[in-house]
Amino acid sequence: MANGGGDFVVIQQEYSVGFESATNVARSNKMANVINRTKSGNPGYIFGRPVLLGSSRSTTIGLSVISPKAQGLELLGSVADGVCAASRGHTVNFGVNVQSGCLLKLNRSELRDFCVGRGPHVAGNGVPRYFNVSSLLDASIGIFGNADPLDASQWLKIEIGPTPNLAAWEERSGTCKNAITSMNYRFVWTFVGAQSNPQAKIIGARVDFGTCDIKHFQFDISSRHKLGTSIVSTATFFQISKHPADYSPPSPPVAISVPYDVWYPFKIDSRSDTRKCTIGRFLSVSLSIWSLARFC
Repeated sequence: MANGGGDFVVIQQEYSVGFESATNVARSNKMANVINRTKSGNPGYIFGRPVLLGSSRSTTIGLSVISPKAQGLELLGSVADGVCAASRGHTVNFGVNVQSGCLLKLNRSELRDFCVGRGPHVAGNGVPRYFNVSSLLDASIGIFGNADPLDASQWLKIEIGPTPNLAAWEERSGTCKNAITSMNYRFVWTFVGAQSNPQAKIIGARVDFGTCDIKHFQFDISSRHKLGTSIVSTATFFQISKHPADYSPPSPPVAISVPYDVWYPFKIDSRSDTRKCTIGRFLSVSLSIWSLARFC
């Protein structure tokens, strides 16, 4: 847009569409429509659809359920000039590797407060509040694109890597040592089901943090000059198998194993019977010949 003076003004706009039935719809646990919810597939994830995110909750009767976030998982967001804003976020879409960042603009005294855990930009010593680390403690990811919030078994807890809490302020150099400046999600997924109709499923989720030193180059403590420091969040997807492979299970083992000569005693008895039968026939023939000779 341009004003009368010829200067251009950039305006950020967002659009969304939601569908809701105008008639009464029968709801039941069997149809998994007891509550309104967002889906990113049925059942497997559709590429490019938001990764489902929710937080664990317990009902008054002790059931474990998930409170879903309408937008799904989001990374860091910023306003028009790139400054970090908690109200902005970049949606993580399934199968799409993404990086999003924003700027922390701090003068020397604000950087010192940030490093020791004070001020509006911090959630801990050197931990930007825009990472929203505290919400990760009970966060879960939908295993499938149609994960039901009323069934906690369809959701996967996000594994949280070690959170560095070693930030330290060095007054002489104006440096915040080991400040957390990056948050990195990693998702492991695979296809399951029939080869003719595979369904995408998330089988692992983890978030790790990265640190670096932030140094302010204005040695005047009272200086109001703000230093822009970039913080970054990423999401990366890993597929454990790109192509399904035919698998033939090995032949089952023999139920029991026996020695090779297990039938030996029976073979001995069989030969003995044959020998006895032969001797009997010989005696019978001999007696017959003797009888004939006698009468002759």
